[in-house]
Amino acid sequence: MDEMTLSIAIPTYNRSDFLDFFLEIHVPIARKYNVNFYISDNSSSDDTIEVIKKWKKIYDSIYYFSFDSTVSGDKNRDKVLSMSESKYTWLMGDTYEIPESSLVQVIDFLSNNKNYEFVVVNFCNNIKEIDNCEYDDPNKVLKDLAWMISGICCNIFHKSVIGKGEYDYDGNEDFAHVGFVLNFLLKKKALLYWMQTVSVVSLKTPVRKEGWGKRFFLIMFENWPKFIYGLSEEFDSSSKDSALMTLPRKTRILSAKSMLSLRGQGNFDWNKYNEYKDRFWIAPRFFRYYSFVISIFPIFFCKGLIVVVEWVRRKRYQIKKKINPKVVI
Repeated sequence: MDEMTLSIAIPTYNRSDFLDFFLEIHVPIARKYNVNFYISDNSSSDDTIEVIKKWKKIYDSIYYFSFDSTVSGDKNRDKVLSMSESKYTWLMGDTYEIPESSLVQVIDFLSNNKNYEFVVVNFCNNIKEIDNCEYDDPNKVLKDLAWMISGICCNIFHKSVIGKGEYDYDGNEDFAHVGFVLNFLLKKKALLYWMQTVSVVSLKTPVRKEGWGKRFFLIMFENWPKFIYGLSEEFDSSSKDSALMTLPRKTRILSAKSMLSLRGQGNFDWNKYNEYKDRFWIAPRFFRYYSFVISIFPIFFCKGLIVVVEWVRRKRYQIKKKINPKVVI
């Protein structure tokens, strides 16, 4: 039997609704291209197992494992990657969507080119200025792509690297997979291929995901800088400085919309603003000003505004998808 080219690996924990919707969107596409799903459950207490049983009846190429007790996020990611028997494995979150056109391009590339230890794809076409290319310089990867690699949905691993790399995150599991990629490139002289023309997008779920929630400011303004400056001294300081600034400035994760959502969830207020304001120098230029204003907005106002914005966003997406099913938004 020929080796399968690509599988999708999903670590999950108490997200049965999101996982169910993810499989509803992706199973019909996966069936067309013979793609397996591997799911590692970090001992969920919700009905995740029932969702798995439901979808295994529909598509038998779903493989499931559950820990007996909750482990760290990086161990759950390691486990789901190790489950795969494919040549390449795409690490994926359950609130992201792989457009069919992106899946086709990736499978074609992986099937018809030399082996790369890592393949990194775009997110919502956020990087436009770097064309498809091969990387063999870890410092260049750190400078150009570390912020993109931080999104787990952008990473595809060759079977030769799974379970064989080193983490460098000083207990900071939020970015453990970034440390894994960077250290492997540094120590093993491996190759990474950047696919600018392939994008993953946010899955337009019926219920908005909370994102990082209460940990948002901790992750962005403490853990990300700690991770970057904790990397090996073999990475040069200019690449570290560039990577530090790029994540908060290019991902739109610190947009006014994101701050409104955090405020509406009750995860951002005047006290949080004051706690972190001295760290805002890594943020976009006007972040300090609009985040200050939003921090004192009434929660009910922010919550209502986000509901309207999300409704408009989903309707816009649905209309564009009907007009052009291959659109990437």
